[in-house]
Amino acid sequence: MVDIFHYNDRNRTYKALRVEPVDDNSGVFISLSTGTKQDAESRNRISMKLNKSELAYLYLSLGRMFNKIEE
Repeated sequence: MVDIFHYNDRNRTYKALRVEPVDDNSGVFISLSTGTKQDAESRNRISMKLNKSELAYLYLSLGRMFNKIEE
C-alpha cells in the first residue's frame, strides 16, 4: 500500500494519494482527494480501479516523466 498525505498549515488545505491492492490481486484501487480542513464542501475525491496492464502503463509513464524532470 502507498499513502501520501500533504497538509499546508498556512491555508489549511490537504492533498492525499492512496494506492492499495485489490483483494484478488487483479490490480489496485487509486484514490486522490483534496480539500480544506473542517470544510466538507471543499472536499474533492476521485477513486478508480486499475488492472495490472493499466498499472504497468502508469508505472512506465511516470518513470519517463520523472526522468524528464531530472534533466
